[in-house]
Amino acid sequence: MTYTPSVSSVYNRYTDDTYRNNSLKGCGRDAFFGAIYILRKEYEILEANFKQVSTAATDHYYYMVPSGKVNQPRFHAQMLLSRYLSAIYRTIEVMKVCLATAVQSSPTDVFLHPPMSPALSRWDNSTQTGKQPWNQACDEVMTRFTYLRGIRNAAVHASLKGFTLDYDDTNDTVLISINPNQLDQDQALQGYDPQHQSATYSFTDTYLRFETDTDEALHPVDNIFEYHNAIIEPFIQKFATEL
Repeated sequence: MTYTPSVSSVYNRYTDDTYRNNSLKGCGRDAFFGAIYILRKEYEILEANFKQVSTAATDHYYYMVPSGKVNQPRFHAQMLLSRYLSAIYRTIEVMKVCLATAVQSSPTDVFLHPPMSPALSRWDNSTQTGKQPWNQACDEVMTRFTYLRGIRNAAVHASLKGFTLDYDDTNDTVLISINPNQLDQDQALQGYDPQHQSATYSFTDTYLRFETDTDEALHPVDNIFEYHNAIIEPFIQKFATEL
C-alpha cells in the first residue's frame, strides 16, 4: 500500500470536517514544534546507541553497551526506547490538540488511529500476524502511530514482564523484544469493545492488528528504524508546514 503523507486527508477523516486552506494556521504551532524537536532528538539518540547486527538467523538492532558502563544495561536500553516512545506519544497528543483547535472541538473528540473492527481486529496467535486487512487501515502514518503508541502504553503502564531484555555480556549488547502472550495477561492493557461489551480485546489485538512482519512487530526498535524516516518524519514535517 503506497501512501504519500497528506495532512488534509488526516484532517478530513479525524475531525469529521472539510480541510480548508490555512485551516490549521496558528493552531498549536509552538507546542507541535516543541514536540517534534524532542522526537527528533530522541531518534538521534536511538541511532547513536542501537546498531544493526546481522547473523545467519536474524538482522536486529541491538543496544550497544558503552565501554566501561556495565551497570544495569537492560535498564538503559529500555529507558532509551521509552524516551522515544514518549516523544511519539506527545507528538500525537499535540496533533490532536491542533486538529481540535482548528474545528473548535475537544481533543477528546479526535482519535488518531485506524478504526476498530470487532471481527477483524485480532492478532492471530497461530500464524503470528495481524488479521485486519491493510485496506481497512486509514493510512500508513496512523498505522505506525497506532503500533508505537501501543508499545509506549505497554512500556509505561504494564508490568514489563511482557518485555524481554536479552543481555549478551560477551558482546555487550541488549536485544529488546516483546512477548504478546505475557502482555495480554496484564490487566492494565486489557479493555472491551464498546459495541460488543462481552468481547474483550487485548494489547496485541488493539495495536498489532495490522502487522504482518513478525520480527518487526515483536522487536520495536527494528520497527522504529524501518519506518521513522520513511513514514513518520515526512508526515510530521508536512504537518508542521501547515501550522
